[in-house]
Amino acid sequence: MLTRLVYIDEVLEVETAQAYEAARAVAKSDGILVGTPSGAALFAATALAKCLREQTKTDCGLRYLSTDFRNKRIEESAVA
Repeated sequence: MLTRLVYIDEVLEVETAQAYEAARAVAKSDGILVGTPSGAALFAATALAKCLREQTKTDCGLRYLSTDFRNKRIEESAVA
């Protein structure tokens, strides 16, 4: 017997025109032909990614350039 668990956090409504636009965009940029449902999924994923990008504080790593990560104890005990 197959048991399937599905967890849904959010439902995004996508207009047909938006799905068509996303399908055309992926065909143009990547040469991948997809249908309306895949276009809707791409549109929703892109919208979600934009939302997450706005909510997330980006750390590009510049603050680590001045950090001395060398640890003498680790360096001394490391096997070459």
